[in-house]
Amino acid sequence: MAISREEVCSLHLRNLSLPQKAYVQLLLEEGISPREHAFQSCLSSISSLLTQYHVTNHPRIFISYAWEAEGSNELRELQDFLKRFKADLELLGLSVFLDLNGGMVGTDEFRERMRAEIQARNYFVLTGTPLYKQKALDNVPRRDNVAFEYDLIKTKRQNEEGVMLLPIWWRGNTRAEVFPAPVAEGPILDFKNSQNYYTRLVDLVQHIYPILAPDGELFQRFRELSNIFENRLRALETRQQYLLVQFKAETAIPAALEPMLVQSLVPPQEKQDLFSSFLLHVVKGEQKDAEVMLKTNKELVLFAGHVTDLSGRTFQNITAFQYAVWALDWHMWQMLLRFLEQHYPEEVLKQATQFEIGNWVREHKVHAAHLLKNLAKQLLVYIHNNRSWSPQARIDHWIQKVGKAQRAVPAHVINEYCNPTDSFNSSPSLFQ
Repeated sequence: MAISREEVCSLHLRNLSLPQKAYVQLLLEEGISPREHAFQSCLSSISSLLTQYHVTNHPRIFISYAWEAEGSNELRELQDFLKRFKADLELLGLSVFLDLNGGMVGTDEFRERMRAEIQARNYFVLTGTPLYKQKALDNVPRRDNVAFEYDLIKTKRQNEEGVMLLPIWWRGNTRAEVFPAPVAEGPILDFKNSQNYYTRLVDLVQHIYPILAPDGELFQRFRELSNIFENRLRALETRQQYLLVQFKAETAIPAALEPMLVQSLVPPQEKQDLFSSFLLHVVKGEQKDAEVMLKTNKELVLFAGHVTDLSGRTFQNITAFQYAVWALDWHMWQMLLRFLEQHYPEEVLKQATQFEIGNWVREHKVHAAHLLKNLAKQLLVYIHNNRSWSPQARIDHWIQKVGKAQRAVPAHVINEYCNPTDSFNSSPSLFQ
């Protein structure tokens, strides 16, 4: 998204350094943001990978959405988003159908055209808004076109193999508010937060190519590419969040230009290094160390980034608070929650909305309860059976089952395991 010349002229440049001014000029001349450049580079790499492995069966995509009130800001914003969404998918060479012609809506000609397009497509993007659900379930005699489309898509999915729904959540407070059942109960990609747009789009690319899925042949290669992309976005996010906290009060920046300008300002490298160290302390369950860092760098609690925990799990675009909740580290998340409520109360809900839909959930689940339960299960199996087992069977179970389960739990659990002052005889609860 380029900055217009009028917007640049309105910017109070006197408070910007020469490198910052130069970057604004670069955005003006090239018309592309660093996020967009990172995304396009990632898509280019994915496209090359698919070509290298002779993937020729590309999805044919149909975008279904509810037409908001004619001339309204809601309609303009929705169509602008979908045009951008369509153009980005087409960078992969995909065939994407998006109807923007309101003049034909409701006519027989329009419905025949929709019928032909739906018949020719096999992937269907359902754009979740409160109006979409309302219109999709319209049962009046003269039915809305969304209901017509939705019924055709449902019928096609029931009667044909290889048909996939791709629900994207764009507006609304809850899944049930924006999607008909059972769509609301299945996997959904959350596009409500524009900051996560490119990350979600890469997730969607993985959804539409089975060869890139976790059980697909190219998953590891795709993961390497997406990690590179996430790292580039993490650096940009760190810049943005750092500058919003540190420089907003010092620089006279028109509100409309803030999202673009903050990407052009680079914080000291040591600030990025500090965040990596802070997030690693949280992952390791080192609460005192994390608290010490927050006392002098409180904005660290805002940042989201990339981290690999001690069990080898990689988390993308996750904050310290979100990781602590995922790991069920009650002491850590309570400390971070108190800190957020004191200094950045608006961030609590913003970060909490990602607990169940963050991009780490698909691979690592909503939280680590299943890992703790598995450890408890393997210990109980040992307790109940070890007297009847041979010495070798005991060793095998202890190493291969109990040991493997121990290695999989988050670090704070192991810290409690090794706590010299807290006996197992105290019988703490499973999630304490």
